[in-house]
Parts: sequence; structure tokens; C-alpha cells
Amino acid sequence: MINILHKEDSSKNVRHFCSLVSHLLKNKGGRRAIELLKAYRLSATQFSLRQTVTNIPFCKTDRDRFPKAICFLKPNRSSRLSVMYTMSVLRLIEEFRCKPDFSVCTITAESHAKVDVLSDISDYIRSRP
Repeated sequence: MINILHKEDSSKNVRHFCSLVSHLLKNKGGRRAIELLKAYRLSATQFSLRQTVTNIPFCKTDRDRFPKAICFLKPNRSSRLSVMYTMSVLRLIEEFRCKPDFSVCTITAESHAKVDVLSDISDYIRSRP
């Protein structure tokens, strides 16, 4: 849905993000996985705002101190759309109150959203300064 709203390829970063979440849930447990995802979101926000990025313990970073685990979401700070896309994807973390369902039936199910609503939201996001 986020990729569609930002007029990106519908599969862009989906596999990377699902793999990251699955890996964290499997190896760290639910509570710690959510803590790390929130720390990643904070780091991305600080990076986008050109603030000093807070270190995440035991997390590798690049030369800009951006976490390597989410390098596929690293925004181009000079592009508003790139920053909006990254923040939108990381906003999904708020919905993780339980383990995500990756079953095929949920991915291939027909959307109940009206196309007009999606285009209106997309137009609104694109028209913002």
C-alpha cells in the first residue's frame, strides 16, 4: 500500500523489510524486535533531520551512522519524497502488536479500498510542499 501511494514498484523493499522483521522476531523475540525497530525508526528520523544519530548497541552502521540493517531504506536527504517514503515504511512499526501474518492468502487477497480513495491520498501527499 505504501509503495502504491508513493508511486513506487509494488514489491520495492517488501522482501527486505519482511525478512528483517522475521529475523528479529525469530532471533530476538517480540519485545526486543519491536524495541530495535523503534530504534531504527529513531535513527532514520535523526538522519533525515541531520541530527546526531543515536547509537544502537550491537548494531553496525555506515559512515553516516545510519543502521546497516535498514540500509535499503536510507533516504536521500535532499529528496522530500525519499524521506517521506522511508518514514512511511518505518511507521508500520506502530502496527506490530503481534507477530505479522505472512501467509499467502493475506498477500494475494483482493483489496477492499476504492481506487478513487487511493488516488486522492496519493495526490494529496504529492501536492504537499
